Amino acid sequence: MNVALIKEQKPEVLIVATGATPVKLDIPGRDGENVYLAHDVLLGKKILGNSALVIGGGLVGVETAEFCKDYCEKVAVVEMQEHIATDMYMTVRDDLLKRFKQVGIEIHTGTKVTRIEGNKVYAEQNGKEVIFSGYDNIIFAVGSRAYQPFENVESLAKEVYVIGDAKGARSAVEAIYEGARVGMRI
Repeated sequence: MNVALIKEQKPEVLIVATGATPVKLDIPGRDGENVYLAHDVLLGKKILGNSALVIGGGLVGVETAEFCKDYCEKVAVVEMQEHIATDMYMTVRDDLLKRFKQVGIEIHTGTKVTRIEGNKVYAEQNGKEVIFSGYDNIIFAVGSRAYQPFENVESLAKEVYVIGDAKGARSAVEAIYEGARVGMRI
């Protein structure tokens, strides 16, 4: 879908639900050959080795860590905030933390990744540099950026609705709700 096609069709209503694109931290080493996006790992586009370090402890990060544990002996999550999975309901989060402990997924919170060099990830924790080494896979799960491929989208139709991740990163539940609301409105 492109602007020319939209203009040619002359829609009365345009719903833009183009989603979001995953992001990597802007740090040295982010484009290494063993550095991946969680999105690609979860879709099976990357073959995992024996170990994985997931950068980001939000919903996608913890899902990725659990997925990796099915294939990797050694899995760790590094999160800048003081807790992981803060968007989860507390009871679900508690169960997740118990599972992580049972299966041996390491959690490192309050840790800011600063660079990647091969299979080493350098980070700052409590004002000191720490090094996580020996990871075959380094996986970014640090969020998404709204994907809005159309400039001046408001000029493309009489009624324009930008919903879901195209509007801004949000949960699937929120995106579904926005889609339902727009569907009922039109």
